[in-house]
Amino acid sequence: KAATVLALVVHGGGQRFIAKSPEKTAEIRTFIQSLKFPDPDATIPVKVYAPVINKLNEKNRFGQPWTYFVDLPPNATLLREYLLWQKVFAVHATLSFSVYPILQEQQPWTIMVLSGPPDAVEDTKEARRAVLAQIKQTMWADKYFCYFVARLAAKNWGIAGSMAELVKATTDTLEATVVMAEDPANGRAMAPAFLITGRPPSDDKDAYARWVSYYTAPGVYWVDRIYQLKVNKLVVECKLCKDTTHCARECPLVMVPGWQG
Repeated sequence: KAATVLALVVHGGGQRFIAKSPEKTAEIRTFIQSLKFPDPDATIPVKVYAPVINKLNEKNRFGQPWTYFVDLPPNATLLREYLLWQKVFAVHATLSFSVYPILQEQQPWTIMVLSGPPDAVEDTKEARRAVLAQIKQTMWADKYFCYFVARLAAKNWGIAGSMAELVKATTDTLEATVVMAEDPANGRAMAPAFLITGRPPSDDKDAYARWVSYYTAPGVYWVDRIYQLKVNKLVVECKLCKDTTHCARECPLVMVPGWQG
């Protein structure tokens, strides 16, 4: 039913929101029904399904599940197109959300967060290049990683070449971006870090997890043999929009003039 069902992610949602605000499901449905296409006098029968919490964890208030499902009738083509075009909706001060199509499974490009002493994390071309060089050298020296990604790249990307050429094709997609990350062990204090991203060689969930594990396995990376960068000591995750490229304090949504969320 991907043609009629959409995914809806509430900003700031999570386990506590679902458990404490069951009325939001009806509010979402009422709001979407108020968007009447094409007949302003017609009421489109919209169904909204809230996610089900397997086990409530009070310590994980913003944790998954996040996604509500909106079931539209087959004749609501214009409404579906509008929801996907607008994407972000601020209903009122305590309810805002984003709408997404349900597509074939895709894995995120996020790999890991590297952090260390302030002098080690510089937002310069040279610093980013040095970090990527160290990561690539480490990965190229791991024969198990090379065999794994070469096989997946040949299978899923439709490219051919030697093992070295295939491995290089995957690591050439790596990027290092300096972002502000949170320290869970220090009251979520903010500190600069390198966010490492790259194109996954597979959209299979297990293959993606194994691919990431090769990058995170070293635990630390050394830059210029001076600075030690620790893997995933800091966290980059937005509790508001659920993005994994920035934290909530830097979410672009709250910077929109007149934002109510």
